[in-house]
Amino acid sequence: MKFNLNGIDFKIEGALDPRGLMGDASVTSRWRIISGVNLNQLEKLEIARQLERCGVDNMEAGRPVSSKGDFEAVRAIARTIKNSFVTGLARATKSDIDIAWDALKDAAEPRLHVFIATSPSI
Repeated sequence: MKFNLNGIDFKIEGALDPRGLMGDASVTSRWRIISGVNLNQLEKLEIARQLERCGVDNMEAGRPVSSKGDFEAVRAIARTIKNSFVTGLARATKSDIDIAWDALKDAAEPRLHVFIATSPSI
């Protein structure tokens, strides 16, 4: 699937299993790497809508503890997306998990992706 967002062309490919059983995509980090730009909340929300339209069943919306803007974007995605799991990324600390859950709690299908940081800069 291809779409244009504020002059940036996006192409979603390879995210869906050929059997249509599993779809997985990241709304934030992969797009930053692919496109070379930082996306604002409305752009992230539009990408999440497009991923949902494609049938992606699990999308990582971002890391809410990273910044107020990332928190708000994850919360907006969680409140909008109804046919996909919305996942937030959190380090294995109570404060990260609490913040991520606060952003995700209104989602139809909330999920936490908890990781153990191996670098003090993460």
